Amino acid sequence: MAEENIYSFLSPTISNIRKSILNIDDSYNNYWDILAELLQNSVDAIIKRSSDEGRAISGRIDIKIDCQKKEIEITDDGCGIPPSDLRPLLKPFSTNKSDDPRLIGEKGVGLTFAYFQSTFFEITTGDATGTASARITDARLWKQSSDETKEPKLDFSTSEEPCRGTKIYLKGIDNDALFSLTIPQMEYVLRTRTAVGSTAFLWNDSRNAPPKINVCFDMTDINGRSSGNKIIPFRYMLPTEAVGEDGCLDLDVYKAWYQKQNRTDDAKRNMLKHKIVFCRGNAKIGRNSDRSIDYWACFVPSSRAWNTLSEFIDPAIKKKLEDEKDERWAEDHEELLFHEGIYAVVKDMPTGIRISQPKTGASGYWSNIFILFQDNQLKFDIGRKSIYGRAVSMYQDFARSIFNRFHREIGAYITGNVDTINGQDDWDRVTYITTVRGLLDIGSNSLPFLKSPMNQEASVAAIFYELIGMGKIKDVIPMISGYRDRYDLTAQWVCGERKREVIIEFKSHLKNIRKDYSDYRKMFDEMDYIVCWEVTDDDLASLEDVGITVTPIEKNNPLNIGHECITCSTHRMTMMNVSPVYVIDIKRLVDSLDAPGQDGDA
Repeated sequence: MAEENIYSFLSPTISNIRKSILNIDDSYNNYWDILAELLQNSVDAIIKRSSDEGRAISGRIDIKIDCQKKEIEITDDGCGIPPSDLRPLLKPFSTNKSDDPRLIGEKGVGLTFAYFQSTFFEITTGDATGTASARITDARLWKQSSDETKEPKLDFSTSEEPCRGTKIYLKGIDNDALFSLTIPQMEYVLRTRTAVGSTAFLWNDSRNAPPKINVCFDMTDINGRSSGNKIIPFRYMLPTEAVGEDGCLDLDVYKAWYQKQNRTDDAKRNMLKHKIVFCRGNAKIGRNSDRSIDYWACFVPSSRAWNTLSEFIDPAIKKKLEDEKDERWAEDHEELLFHEGIYAVVKDMPTGIRISQPKTGASGYWSNIFILFQDNQLKFDIGRKSIYGRAVSMYQDFARSIFNRFHREIGAYITGNVDTINGQDDWDRVTYITTVRGLLDIGSNSLPFLKSPMNQEASVAAIFYELIGMGKIKDVIPMISGYRDRYDLTAQWVCGERKREVIIEFKSHLKNIRKDYSDYRKMFDEMDYIVCWEVTDDDLASLEDVGITVTPIEKNNPLNIGHECITCSTHRMTMMNVSPVYVIDIKRLVDSLDAPGQDGDA
């Protein structure tokens, strides 16, 4: 038997390599990942150079993005890569950071991911020993091809001329979502989803001054508009940035204020009115309290206030949020908006990873709360999509303690709404009444409501209760309505001689439940019924996208009504391996009240 070198035996084939690259691609799922990886490398390079030279962290990063040409260029004045190291570092899973706790990167796939997103990649880098340049062409096309004879081209050169930092240029990038962003939206993504959004300024760490990195941003959008060369802050864009100092309040300052004197409830409400309340600190968590967590959190006065804050990012967002034709825009572009959530940070770099909220009492308050936590022991998968292991429950327990503090200190006193977050009440009675008069009429002779509640969840609930009071819904007895609780109504369903407790949720549009599911605010297997104004084709399509099927209930089939669900149920929602949730279409019930020859009883 002929001997064979084990390394030769283990050498991958072209098919193996292509599959490995595709697997790396699949580990990423955000359109901004290419920027996150490249900018992480730039920040790491500046940190390393500053630390090696024994000085405070400082440097410069230039970001150029041309959306029309689909080009990205990023330049930094960091430590650079020695010429002898560049070629090995272009290989997948190669890194020179694994033994350096100061740096963020560790997996060695970011550079590989970047150049396989483009048809042309060029890197020029070096240090005091010299300069190296590499060009890789057609990497994206090769990745997508099945032709074993074609391969990407690599041109490599070196010189003895010293170099300061690294410059990376890519073109031919297939990423329409990234290149469709406006200039303000791109800046927001840079400051909340990449290492440019440093959180170092938040932690009040007297041992280390926040890095002083100048970020020069130059972008041409898809319509040819240019940002010009502008300096953007090397810091995370917090919700409080939208309102300034007058619009926010430190929770510790508020607590000291009301403890100093015996403040009345009215005084507390006035102090908190229209304010974003924030807190920050450090905690020990984990089974043995062995993990140190820094955190910053805020509570906005109304869940609707997030839309007003988002207009600070880009004024064009206001039209998107108000346009009924774009009613799914906010759901599909969550990363461009201020909103509630629990987000992870590692070594002052936002990861964009969202932690599902824990179950708590008064869970309605979660829609008001935003939390950033930093855990430098955090480990995540290659594409930074998720956190795994017992860390998730540990972070949820930690978030619960912050939630409980807000609930305890300010929950009963918070007031404010989306129009008055800056303290300017522009509500006008005449304009409002005129708007209400112009709403679509219900047109029912049997129901004492004039206007359609198609965008008003509270009105949907009111009509549902009215139908019960009128005796048109006979097998539902309300027990308690939720306020700041997880679900809207707990009721008894009377089925013959039996009574059963059921959980009911109200929605203006049935499809709105989709966001609750994706954020884990509502669970499919916890609720029994959803009451909405009307089930539309748009609702059906939106829910179908996430694997939820909605089918009408056959009223003429006695097996479906009176035994399986409340008699006024109109649809059945099903998801794989979960018991169905039933839907009550209020408009259909109201229409039946006015139908000739019908007594209207549900």
